[in-house]
Amino acid sequence: PFFAQLKEAAGKERLSLDVEEGTRIQDLVARLMKEPYFSQCRDLPLVYAVNETFEGVEKSLVDQDRLAIMLPMSGG
Repeated sequence: PFFAQLKEAAGKERLSLDVEEGTRIQDLVARLMKEPYFSQCRDLPLVYAVNETFEGVEKSLVDQDRLAIMLPMSGG
């Protein structure tokens, strides 16, 4: 799923992609950011969750993983 500005840029909340098992988050996000609709999002700070657990960009994805891409939350 996408959230906030990413959701607005994509024009949808979800995108299903087939990716090779072992693809790292950073590689998938780099692929996504090449899409024209994400042009204004390329320099945003992003955080990632795989199957609802926050992960770093080096995390490798496996079959049926759900990657959420969002902006860091702030507040108090």
